[in-house]
Amino acid sequence: MALSRHSYVRLTTFRRTGVPVPTPVWVVADRSALGGRDGDLLVITGAQAGKVKRLRHNGRVLLVPCDRRGRADPAATELEALAEVVVDPAVVRRLRLLVQIKHPLLGRLLLGGQRAGAAAARRRGKTPPEQVALRIHPLQPAA
Repeated sequence: MALSRHSYVRLTTFRRTGVPVPTPVWVVADRSALGGRDGDLLVITGAQAGKVKRLRHNGRVLLVPCDRRGRADPAATELEALAEVVVDPAVVRRLRLLVQIKHPLLGRLLLGGQRAGAAAARRRGKTPPEQVALRIHPLQPAA
């Protein structure tokens, strides 16, 4: 199960209380040119997203292929992984490009919309929302 080949992966993070919070996300393979290890995955998200806040306290996550609504195949096995927040703008820029390559239409629409929103925020004199990368290192190899 090479997770980077799937369109969506359910990323489950954990609240301080231990309650799991599943979120469907797009993932791309970290080709180690971005500082990761072979087998690592990357996710792009807003710096203020709940998953980022939860990861700052607990880097343990669970991953399983899913559909766009986060529904996983009951036969699929969740993989345990460790995730870290990466704020390096060069990594985020490269990740945006990788997402657009993997998801040509939706990637351009989503990321283009975020870019337009950031430009509108700057015109209003506000700070645009920052994006970060999540680097995810599976603790067991994907079968």
